[in-house]
Amino acid sequence: MKKVLLSIWLLMLVANLGAQDFKVIQVFAEQVDDQIHIHYTIDTKLKLQRLQVSIHCSLDGGQTFSTALKRFQVYKRGNFKHYTGVGTVIAGEQEHIAKWQVLKERPEGLKSNAIVFEVRARPQASKVTNEAQLLPRMVLVKGSKEAVEYPSKFGKRKKRVVKSFYIDRFEATMRDFAAYEAKENISEYSRSALGELLSGNMAYYGVVIGDAEYYCKSKGGRLPKAHEWFYAARGGHLAQNTNFSGDNTLNKVAWTSGNTESKYPKEVGLLKPNALGLYDMNGNVAEWLGHLSVKYAGGNVKEDVFHMGGDLRASSVESNLRFMKVIKWKKTFNVKHDLIGIRLVKNTPKWKDKYTKIKKGPAKFTNKTFQITQDLELSTTEITNNAYAQFLNFESVTPYTHRVSQWINLQGKSSNNQCRIYFKKGKFRVERGYENKPVTFVSHVGARAYALWRGGRLPSEAELTLAHKQGKLKKIQVDVWCADSYDEVFWETLANNTQNPQSKATTGKHTVRLKNQIRTGYFSQNFYPNVGFRVIILKGE
Repeated sequence: MKKVLLSIWLLMLVANLGAQDFKVIQVFAEQVDDQIHIHYTIDTKLKLQRLQVSIHCSLDGGQTFSTALKRFQVYKRGNFKHYTGVGTVIAGEQEHIAKWQVLKERPEGLKSNAIVFEVRARPQASKVTNEAQLLPRMVLVKGSKEAVEYPSKFGKRKKRVVKSFYIDRFEATMRDFAAYEAKENISEYSRSALGELLSGNMAYYGVVIGDAEYYCKSKGGRLPKAHEWFYAARGGHLAQNTNFSGDNTLNKVAWTSGNTESKYPKEVGLLKPNALGLYDMNGNVAEWLGHLSVKYAGGNVKEDVFHMGGDLRASSVESNLRFMKVIKWKKTFNVKHDLIGIRLVKNTPKWKDKYTKIKKGPAKFTNKTFQITQDLELSTTEITNNAYAQFLNFESVTPYTHRVSQWINLQGKSSNNQCRIYFKKGKFRVERGYENKPVTFVSHVGARAYALWRGGRLPSEAELTLAHKQGKLKKIQVDVWCADSYDEVFWETLANNTQNPQSKATTGKHTVRLKNQIRTGYFSQNFYPNVGFRVIILKGE
């Protein structure tokens, strides 16, 4: 057997705590027979955060590192499991050990007196599409003009006018609930065998109704009411006449006994959403509804709790929107069901932006005419710091959330401007005196996220041209993002009297309308000191 020459240098790699909310500490290595054991601890606020770990070796004292080691084992659930390149661990306070089988990967051994190991950790990658991860979690469901039918208690059906409200795009995940417990200093998180299997984006389940209500309250929200839930499942104001929430084929929208044999819920957001962009309204886990007052025979009124949505054990009939029932569950406040989860709902706030009417009509640009075929409502000014901070707080995010880092550069600064939004004591705030100034250092992705949250979209260049013609762009303080992808000959290639097309791309370049009405193009994921945005809401929606 070839001897492994080993002289370990201590290297402690600290992950960016501000960006990831965790760090690798107490790293050291030792030789044990023909293996090298690398010890490390991951310090995190989320005690059961699932992380991907890779180990890298340097033979020159840390100047250069190898690609991820391919033959190593990580201790997991009482055994050492083999990994190639990247291993998965559950972060926590306990020490982790990776055993590197040196001679199986490098038969010649390690011949250096300056060996350094680097431990790299990152959150487990989500299978949810990148576009979906960048969207706001809270979706505006605009109220109904007429009474809508919904299933009520005990299988009966009722009709009711629905007021506007917000609902979470996803079911609450393991990561969501772990963050809530860390914030509330709850230390009774289950460390059962399930804990080793959990994925950060797996739908949280097994929650008692009381904890479900506390979770929603901590985020400034509540559980949905039966008529709200069913209205949203159908697609709300964008309702489609489908058998299931988003499609006529169950397997495209729901995890049920028909397409999974797993006894555990799936990661949220993997299947097709409905018209509102809501995922998993059928299947995966059932979802708690708020307390309902029920009048029984004899006139007695009691508080009972209900759930609906069907879980991953449901059949196609049980998940069908037309036959779905509001299912009664036990009255006991702390009784839990193993496959019931949470979907957060919030009341609409008093928004901090205002809108003005733009009448439909032709918009002339570069000697061509483009038709705007619907009346619009355009924000009277560029979206302000106050309004954008309200959006961030409503989303219940922190500066360390991936979406926020892609939406706005809170450290953005230039010679003549800087971002005026900051995070302090758990809340986004605005520097005094800048509350009503346009928000800048917001990417096109971040501008679009706000517009979606408001139930609208970014304006096209043709729509801004029409608004300028009607005298509605009187207060132009910054350049603004447009919905159009940027092309230098964009207008020249469009036929006369056509509609200005929209772009939902999250990469490449989008058009920016300068203050002097000249057009240019900026990279969609970058942040600029003099670029803000306005929002369009289609009138009547």
